[in-house]
Amino acid sequence: MSSSENLLKIIKFMHIVENLKSTIRFTKTRTNVDETVAAHTRRLALLFMMIQEELKLKIDVLHTIKLILIHDIGEVEIGDYDARSISKDTALKMKKEQWEKAMLLKLKKILPMKLGNEIYNLWQEYEKWQTTEANVARVLDKLEASLQFVLHIWHNACDRRDPDAIDHMWVYSNEQLSKVPQLKELWKLIKQELKKSYKVQWRKWKKEYEL
Repeated sequence: MSSSENLLKIIKFMHIVENLKSTIRFTKTRTNVDETVAAHTRRLALLFMMIQEELKLKIDVLHTIKLILIHDIGEVEIGDYDARSISKDTALKMKKEQWEKAMLLKLKKILPMKLGNEIYNLWQEYEKWQTTEANVARVLDKLEASLQFVLHIWHNACDRRDPDAIDHMWVYSNEQLSKVPQLKELWKLIKQELKKSYKVQWRKWKKEYEL
C-alpha cells in the first residue's frame, strides 16, 4: 500500500477521534464548564511529562505517553461513564469494556495495519494493567482527575455529583496507589490541596480520604 493511501487512512482516523474534543467527562473546570476527554488527555500527558523525572520513574517515557494518548480513545462514540457507577455495576462495566473494545477494533481496521495493531495493543495493555508503564498511566489518570477537582471545588461553591461519588473518588485513588507507590508523594500533595479547597467551601473532610 502506498504512503498516500496510508496517510489518507490516518486522516480518516483523525476525523473520527476529533469527537473527543467535545466528548464530556464527569468533571468540570475552574470556570464550571464540563471538561472534555481531549482536554483531560492533554493535561494528563503534560502532568506525566512534568513529574516523571522529578520522581525518578524508571519507565519507558515515550511508551507511557502513547498509553496516555490512547487510554480513553474508546470513548469517542460511547462517551465517558461515571467511575462510581462502573465500580458498582458489574454488568455496566462489562458492557462499557465491550463497547470500547468494539470501537478500538473499528479504529484498528481504519488505520494502516502496523499502526492499527499498535493502537489496539496499547489500549489492551492499559486496560489490563499489563506493564509498569500502564500502571503509572492508570494511577496518574486518577490523580489528574483529583487535581482537576481541586480547582473546581476551590472556584465553585457546589458540585453536581452526590457525596457518595466524591467519597468514591478519594478512596478509590488511595487503593490504586498500591500499584505505583512512587506516586504516593504526589498524591499526598494533591490531598493537601484538596483539604484547602474543602475548607474554602465549608466542606467536610472525612478520615477515610486519608492514605
